[in-house]
Amino acid sequence: MGRFAGLACTVLTMLNHAWATTSCKMDVVSYNVGMARSVPYYAERRDAVMKAVTDIDADVICLQELFLTGDMKEMGQALLAKFPHQFQSYEKETAEAICGFMELWETQSCTSAHNGSYCLPHMIKTKKVSQGCAECLVSQYLDSGSYGTAFKRCKFYSGTTPWEGNNGLLLVSKFPLRLKKRVPLDGFFVKRDLLQAKIGDVLVGCTHFSVDTAMPYFGKLASYEAENQKNFKDTLATFKAFDGPSFFMGDLNSGPAVPSQNIIPYFGSSFAQVEAAGFGSSFSAMTPKVCTWCHNDIYKDNNALTHEYPHNFTLDHIIHHKFSSVAVPNRILHERNISLVSGVKLAFSDHYGIHMKMMWESQSSLSCTAPRPADKEWVLVPGQKGVCYRWTQHGVDVVTKQNKTVEYDKPKVNGTVTSRVQKQFRSTQYMETAINANMIHKFSCSMGDIVSRASSLYVVCVSSVVVALGLAF
Repeated sequence: MGRFAGLACTVLTMLNHAWATTSCKMDVVSYNVGMARSVPYYAERRDAVMKAVTDIDADVICLQELFLTGDMKEMGQALLAKFPHQFQSYEKETAEAICGFMELWETQSCTSAHNGSYCLPHMIKTKKVSQGCAECLVSQYLDSGSYGTAFKRCKFYSGTTPWEGNNGLLLVSKFPLRLKKRVPLDGFFVKRDLLQAKIGDVLVGCTHFSVDTAMPYFGKLASYEAENQKNFKDTLATFKAFDGPSFFMGDLNSGPAVPSQNIIPYFGSSFAQVEAAGFGSSFSAMTPKVCTWCHNDIYKDNNALTHEYPHNFTLDHIIHHKFSSVAVPNRILHERNISLVSGVKLAFSDHYGIHMKMMWESQSSLSCTAPRPADKEWVLVPGQKGVCYRWTQHGVDVVTKQNKTVEYDKPKVNGTVTSRVQKQFRSTQYMETAINANMIHKFSCSMGDIVSRASSLYVVCVSSVVVALGLAF
C-alpha cells in the first residue's frame, strides 16, 4: 500500500506542477540617455547621467543612445554590481568617403547662412555635394557635435556611418538573460537593431526606431517614416508570435496626439499599429498622458535640450503583450538637477524615462525569472565526451550578410552546426578559420544529441510513472 501511496504522491506532485500558477511581476525602465555629442551640453551632462542611471530602481533597463564606445563601457561597468546580466551587440561599419574642395566650400557657405538640416538636402538636390560627402559630414557632425570638426575630418577619408554603426543600445537585468539575439531592423544611415532575450517566461526587447535625420533619405523604402512603420510591423510580429508574455521598449520615435496636453503626433500611423495588433502600451496606461520629449507642455516642464525641435511628443514607450495586468507607468528622470554657470538648469537628457510594472501568471514550478530548462543554450548529458560546434551571433550575421543561410542549413545563434556543414567546412579547411574568426564556437559535449538534463529527467520520470501505473492496475 505504501508503494501505491508514494506513486499517488508522485502523480499529484506532477499534476500540481502542471497546473499551479505563480503570480509574477517585473519592474522595467526605458531611457534614452542622449549621450551623443550632437545633443546639447553633452560634456556638462555626461557624469550626471551616469550617476542618475545607476540610481534607477528596476529589474530590467533598456538604454538608448550610448553611441560612444567609452560611454557604453563605463555605463556597463557602473551598472554591473546592480545589474550583472547585460547585453550589447552591433555590427561595426567602416565605410569611408571624402569631400572635394568645392563641396566643402559650398557647404560651409551654406551653413554660415542656414542650418545643416536645410543645406544638405538642398545641396544634394542641386548636385553641389555628393551623397558620400553628405553622409560623411552628417556622421562626423553627429560624432563630434560640430560642423567645423566635420569639415576638417571630411577633407580626408572619414566614416560615413554615424558612430561606426553602433546602435547605442544596452540591455541590463538583475536576472539571467537567455537566448540573447540581435535582430537587424531597417535603418538607413543610422543603424537600427532589436536586442532580444528571455527572462524566465518573458521575452524582452530593447530597441530604438528610425527618425528623420539631417541626412536626406536614400534608403530602400520611401522615407524615414516608412522605415519607422516597418520597424513597428516587424517587431510587433516577432513578439506576437511568442507564446508567453512579452514586451519591447525604447525610443520608438512615434506617438499620437493629445491636444489637451499640447502633445502633437509624430509618425502617428506607426504607433496606431500597436493597438491594431492587440498590444498594450505604457502610453495607453498613462494617467494623465504626458510627453517624453517636452518643450513647453501644460506643466511648463520645459527642457532646454529640446530647443532644436520645440514641440511636445510622447516618443518613448513600453509595448506589452499577454500580461495579466500592468500598473500606471511613471515618467522619470525629468528633474532639473544639472546647473550651468549661466544659471540654466538642465535635465539629464532630451528625453525622459518611462518606468512600468507588469504582472503575469507563471505555470512553471521554477521562480518567475529563473532560466527555463529549454532556454539553456547547452546542457551536457552523461556519456562519452566529444567535440561539438555551435553558431555564434557573429557567425549568423556573416552568413546572413553573404546570403548563405540556405547553404549553411539556416543557422541560428547558439544552434548546432549541422554535420553536413561541418563536413563541408572540413573539406575546404574552413573550420579552423571560422573558429578563429568567432563565427563558430567549439566545445566538449556528448557524442549524442545535446538535450536539456531537466527534460531528460522529466521524460524518465513520466515513463516510470506510466510503467508503475501499468503494473499496479
